[in-house]
Formats: sequence, C-alpha cells, structure tokens
Amino acid sequence: MRDAEKTRQLRVQILFLEDENDELQSQLARNDERIDRLEKSNEDIQQDSEVSSSNLESAQSDLRFAYREIETLKVGLDITRAQMKRRY
Repeated sequence: MRDAEKTRQLRVQILFLEDENDELQSQLARNDERIDRLEKSNEDIQQDSEVSSSNLESAQSDLRFAYREIETLKVGLDITRAQMKRRY
C-alpha cells in the first residue's frame, strides 16, 4: 500500500510538472514572438533614424549654401548702395 501511494503521488507530481512545463513553453513562445516584434520595430526605428540623419545633413548643407548666397547678396547690395550714394 505504501508503494501504491508513493506511485500515485509521483504521478500527480508528474502531471503538475507537465502542466507547468506546458505553461512555461507557452510563455517562451509568447516571449519569442515579442522579441521578434521588438527586433523588427528596432530595425524600423534604426532605418528611420538613418533616413532622418541623411535628411538633416542635406538640410544643413542647403542651409549653409543659402547662407553663403545671402552673404554674397548682402555684399552686392552694400556695393550697389555705395555706388548709388556716389551718384546722388
């Protein structure tokens, strides 16, 4: 009788462990899916960041070019004003 009770207890314990294992396997699968989504999201964010960085560099270059043009036009305007003052 003692062996039968011990066997029954071991079988119950095995059932609990199998159930716990199933739950842990399910959690692992959900976590793997979450990791995959986060990795994809991270890749998308990195790509967006690279595009934004490239756009920023281009805008900065355009701004420097426009600033140089403005400075050149200011010098030309100053020269024109000086010439106009001499005429009148």
